[in-house]
Parts: sequence; C-alpha cells; structure tokens
Amino acid sequence: MALLMALWALALVAALLPVLLAEGRAELQRARLLEHETLARALAAGAEQVVTQGLIQAGARQRPEFWQSLRGEVLAYEVEGAQVRAQLRDLHGCFNVNALAGPERDLALRQLKQLLAQRPGGLGEPGLTAAAFAERLADWIDADGETREFGLESAEALRLAPPLLVPNLPLAEIGELDRLEPARPGRHLHLRELCALPETSGWRLNANALGLGQLPLLEALFLDEVPRETLQLLITARPAQGYATVESLREALPGVGEETFSLLTQRLILNSGDFLLGVEVSRDGQVFRQVRQLAAQGVSRWAAAVPAQRVRWLATRDTTLWVPGPGGAEVLQ
Repeated sequence: MALLMALWALALVAALLPVLLAEGRAELQRARLLEHETLARALAAGAEQVVTQGLIQAGARQRPEFWQSLRGEVLAYEVEGAQVRAQLRDLHGCFNVNALAGPERDLALRQLKQLLAQRPGGLGEPGLTAAAFAERLADWIDADGETREFGLESAEALRLAPPLLVPNLPLAEIGELDRLEPARPGRHLHLRELCALPETSGWRLNANALGLGQLPLLEALFLDEVPRETLQLLITARPAQGYATVESLREALPGVGEETFSLLTQRLILNSGDFLLGVEVSRDGQVFRQVRQLAAQGVSRWAAAVPAQRVRWLATRDTTLWVPGPGGAEVLQ
C-alpha cells in the first residue's frame, strides 16, 4: 500500500510539474513586462520634464537645438539598457480642421480644398474627391445644419444604412476623422497634414516650425497669393535660432512688398503653444509607446524668445507613433 501511495504521489507530481513550470514562466514574464512598463513610464515622465523645462526657460530658446526639436527632429538616446526615441510635434505645423467651425470657416474651407487637391496620389479613397471630403468635414464640424453641395448633414445621414448623426462639433482629437462618412479606420494616419487644435480661430502656421517638405501647407494657407519663391525663402532664410520677432522676419524677406508682408503677418505666427510629445521605449524586445498633448500657456505668438509661463499636460494615448513622411522621414501622429 505504501508503495502504491508513493507511486501515486510521483505520478501526481509528474502531471502537475509542467503546469507549475508554465505558471512560473508566465508569472516571470508578467514581472518582466511590469518592470519594463514601469521603466518606460518613468522615462516618458522624464521626457515630459525635459520638454516642460525647455518651454518655460528663456535660455533654451537661444540654442538651435531647441528650434530643431520644435521642427520635429527625433531625439534618440539610451538609458538603463532601454532605447528611447522622443519627438515633439508643433500643432501649428499642420491644418487645424477645427478652423472649419470658426469665424474664418469659409476661408478655411477653401484652404483645405487646395491642400487636399494637391496631395500626391489624392486622398487614396476611390470615389471621394478633395472637394467632397472637405465639404463633408466642414458639415461634420460646423453648427449651421446646412448641407453643402458635396456635404452631409444629419437629415441625409439618418437615411444611410446604418443611419448616423452628424455631431456638428469641433473634433476633440484627430482620430475622430476616421468616423467621417464613409468611415475608414486609420484615415487620420494617412492624412498626416491634418490635426485638431482645441480652438476654432483662423488657421495659422508657425513659421519657426516648418520645413521645405511643408511648402504645400504654406501654399494652401495663402491660397497662392504669395509666390512660391517667397515661401521657400521664408524657410531657407530663417536664422538657426528661429525668427524672434516680426522685425527679424522682415529682415529675412527684404524684397517682399508691404502688401504681401502684411498678409504673411496675418496668417503666420512665430511662437506656438500646442504640441504633441511622442515617446517610444524599446527594451528586451518589448516596445512601449505613448503620445501626449500639451499646452504651453502664456506664450506670445510674435515674440518667440519669450518662454511659456506654464505647461499643461493634457490627454494621453497609446498609439502608433511614427508613419512615413516626405522623403522617407518619419512623422509623429
């Protein structure tokens, strides 16, 4: 009997051992993932502190690296065996779709139509033209309830299958663009030149945040009223520390007439307060990604050397960080 009991115990151990080993390995993996996530969140918080200090300290704005980071240069470094990539995206370096609901909405609609019409390869959505997309987006955002020629309001949308209501509200974040009829997951990643700012005032671009790859944005902003050569010079003649004041902008464009220069100052800014910070942490084959929106408060739009008074961190979302941009460069979404 004792022998049988011993054999039974050995059989039980043999049966349970693989289960116990599997549970042990799973617990070890969970511990490693937790360690990685804890480290990644700490490194992301560190990147946020660096950005905060850079935006509120006047001395940082005297360094070319500050302005390079505002133009989207990816910062890569290694900490505690983890590879970190961080990128700041100025939201005044893209088209603010919420301008379609503001006092300059008619101008914004014309600007959006031109911007989308000149996209290489179009929208990538068969049967949907740039004009139709722009008007549907305007109807989706504005509050007037009137359907444009190619637009869509709730009266028509309720007859679709399935029916839907048009929100008639500004977008809270650019991912909502995917819901625009016809709904398309990932649309906002394809239309990387569009963004959603928490304001409905007229569309403005930050002259200190643009590169030559963003000339189509400038051309749409000015609706071809400013020569392309002038817009190129606006970027190539920019000092390493950026345009500090309207006077420094004037000095860089000596051949521009007063009427054209006045138009430039109406639709450009030199200092922004709205950004996205993307952080990616890779370690031991695990990747942690985070995008967080921030608002630099108390900035002067035409005094770029003046720092922000405070930085307010807003929504956080885990997402794909970078998609292919012009010339193979990566663009933060």
